[in-house]
Amino acid sequence: MIARLSHAIRLAVNVPIDRRIQAWTTITLPSDWTAMRDRWTFHHGLPALASLVALASLFASTLERTDAAASGRAARPGEAP
Repeated sequence: MIARLSHAIRLAVNVPIDRRIQAWTTITLPSDWTAMRDRWTFHHGLPALASLVALASLFASTLERTDAAASGRAARPGEAP
């Protein structure tokens, strides 16, 4: 779910900005190009953060299942350790 959010942000924000930037030349460079760069940079960081959250969630769920298996019982969905 979180990985899909990451992908959606890239498609909705970064890809359109990338397409605009590809058309720029030194002559057609807009005066507000730094604002566009800053927007791209910010929205480039969001998917990276979402990916880290997804990875941390994966690790946490794996550790929870490993702890439950080590204690000799199966973990039930939604059960607190």
